[in-house]
Amino acid sequence: HRVNLSGFLLDAGNTILGLDYRVLADTLAPGDPAVTPAAVARAEAAARKVVAPLLAGERRLSLEEAFACFAGAIAGPLGLDPRGAGPRRLLSLLLSSEGLDRAWCVPMPGAADTLERLKASGYRLAVVSNGHGHGPR
Repeated sequence: HRVNLSGFLLDAGNTILGLDYRVLADTLAPGDPAVTPAAVARAEAAARKVVAPLLAGERRLSLEEAFACFAGAIAGPLGLDPRGAGPRRLLSLLLSSEGLDRAWCVPMPGAADTLERLKASGYRLAVVSNGHGHGPR
């Protein structure tokens, strides 16, 4: 008997689930008409380029330090004070027990179809996350 043990181990955040930019906009600047989900999406893409070298540096950042850098880097392009109330609220959300799951909860385009095709092809699938496991199923 031949057993197929081939499979995929997938990260949830930014692989299967993307950011909910509406949640980020509402957290960063509630009621500010200039801080739209689309504007936050652009700012977040720019923030990744700022934060990535910090994460790859010699000094290992704590989760709080990494998310603080991320929140501040998103705020700047939106015209918000990187050390202001909005980034502090975003940091609190991301560090809260439900924050990661609220922030990363939008299915990535094509993810569900890809998972179904892999499963139908006989692959075993597992999803891992450093979130709290309450994302959509």
